[in-house]
Order: sequence, then structure tokens, then C-alpha cells
Amino acid sequence: MLETSRKTFRRAGIIGITKRKVMIEIIGDERLETIVSDKNFVADGNYIRQLAKYANENFEENKRKSERFLKLLAKV
Repeated sequence: MLETSRKTFRRAGIIGITKRKVMIEIIGDERLETIVSDKNFVADGNYIRQLAKYANENFEENKRKSERFLKLLAKV
């Protein structure tokens, strides 16, 4: 399972264990950082729409990865 999670996520693992709970951390590769405005530039509507499309695609990919990870956990 751990080997599969490494292919799915950049970092995934147990970060804490107590008598009441087990805490895990899951970090993927999908990320979006960009400038939409500064003193010399303001993004237009088309640029914002493209960013939203890209962000939604990343969100869907993270959702698919999370679902695969949960299926793997259910097998344990």
C-alpha cells in the first residue's frame, strides 16, 4: 500500500498516533500559484477563466487520488 501511495501522492503517511485516533498527512503534487495583479499587470477575464479551468482539473485529479487512497486503506 505504501508504495502505491507514493506514486499517488508526493507525501502520505502517519503523522501521529494516540489511543483515540491515528492522524495522517496527504500532500499531492497539484498546485496553482500565479500573479493575477501587480502594479503593472491585471489579469483579464479570459486569463481568470483559464486559471479556474486549470484549478478545477487539479481539484478533480486530487479527488481521484484521494478516492484511490481511501480504497487502499479500506483493504488494510
